[in-house]
Amino acid sequence: MQPKEVVDMSQFISEWSRCITAQYQRDQFYRMGKFDDCGRQWNDLKTAFSAKISGDEVYAKKLIEGTFYHKRTTISPTGGIIWDLKEK
Repeated sequence: MQPKEVVDMSQFISEWSRCITAQYQRDQFYRMGKFDDCGRQWNDLKTAFSAKISGDEVYAKKLIEGTFYHKRTTISPTGGIIWDLKEK
């Protein structure tokens, strides 16, 4: 089992639970014309569970780096164009 510093499950649970809310689904329908199936968030949650229970820390980090959530929070489509990204 990986510690919270390696795999923080609360981030993935929060993203998935945000996606299934009525407000988020209403916004998606208004903006895109269809509801979001929350598949990316659900897959991320399953990956995070797999990473959490894995015994290898390097493997767990590699799994987390491949998630949609990680990619979405580290790569900004407007970074460098509209504003400069801050260093963490």
